[in-house]
Amino acid sequence: MSGGALADRVTAKAQTAERFGYLWEQASPDPELIPSGYHFEKLERALTLPAPAGIVLDAGAGEGIDLVNVARRYDVEAIGAELSTGGCRTTARRILTVPDAHIVQADLGRLPFGDHGFDYIYSYGVLHHMAKPAEGLAELSRVARPGGSVAIYLYEDFSDRSAFMRWWLRAANSLRHMTTRLPPRLLYVLCQAASPFVYATFTVPHLVMSRVPGLRGLAQSVPFRHGKGPLRLTGDLYDRFSAPVEYRYSREGSAAFMREAGLDVVRVGNDRGWMVLGTVPSSQGARL
Repeated sequence: MSGGALADRVTAKAQTAERFGYLWEQASPDPELIPSGYHFEKLERALTLPAPAGIVLDAGAGEGIDLVNVARRYDVEAIGAELSTGGCRTTARRILTVPDAHIVQADLGRLPFGDHGFDYIYSYGVLHHMAKPAEGLAELSRVARPGGSVAIYLYEDFSDRSAFMRWWLRAANSLRHMTTRLPPRLLYVLCQAASPFVYATFTVPHLVMSRVPGLRGLAQSVPFRHGKGPLRLTGDLYDRFSAPVEYRYSREGSAAFMREAGLDVVRVGNDRGWMVLGTVPSSQGARL
């Protein structure tokens, strides 16, 4: 790797940590005020996941919501790996009363764990923000035990969507060229201001169309249809427009991504992105 390419990767990683760390520090760390039906539950529903057991890794723990939910719900030892200082701080406060949840500040591309130590791994919305996503998934494969489950969520590339949706993605990506250069605090304020507009433009039409039998299919293609209220899309908007690196995948590409890491693909699902469940071959010699 050239010196320039290495410098670009280091810069992108630092910016990713800074930007997401700022977002996670805006979250309340109170473990009694965390939402249910969060990211892990979406993976669980879309992929019909087996119940976590043993030692679980939350790869990219963010603000720690999934970490707490999984540790409590399944009575497992749950360890979160999070790149950002802000995410680690919020998670550390959140898990103070959850003895089976732990947080480690770590880069998914170089995890500080030995081989085959985790029975179950999940990673929601993290790998596609890495400069080298394949390195992150290879690390998850390395630290998973033979026969263990690895579930991931990746952004979709809209290759099987309508022409309008592909246009919308191009427009959003054009806007990202500007927003990814804004200071985190300013971008967060702008996302707060935009949240009611986005809710009225996308979420409300989705809610209306979903009640009309002939429009329900169209309703499920509306962006930001998951909004819970006019002021509750700030985090989603910030997530979408702050990350300096973003990769997107087709259905076939997401499955191939798992196979290239030596994982056997069990299922592929979709919930505003591709979700893939893989398992580590029981015989390490069987890996590709």
